[in-house]
Amino acid sequence: MQRPPEGWLRAFRHALGFSLKSVAGRLKVSPQAIHQLEKSETAGTISLGQLEAVAGAMGCRVAYAVVPRQGSLAELAAPTAAADQAGGT
Repeated sequence: MQRPPEGWLRAFRHALGFSLKSVAGRLKVSPQAIHQLEKSETAGTISLGQLEAVAGAMGCRVAYAVVPRQGSLAELAAPTAAADQAGGT
């Protein structure tokens, strides 16, 4: 699934009807801080802890995953496993 252009935090905040001020109040930070965290998410510079904190303030949780770009994990791992077996590793 591709990230929305405005980022997950902002998309969820809007979908749930939260204002910047209401999310900020739950985290005891300024609305500007939440806006900056949303910008950080779209830039790819937000930390997992920050992402979890903002998601939690909206009653959500973060589900973190690493998945193959295409195919399955077994298909992705097959060439590596074959090379390791051939090399004796």
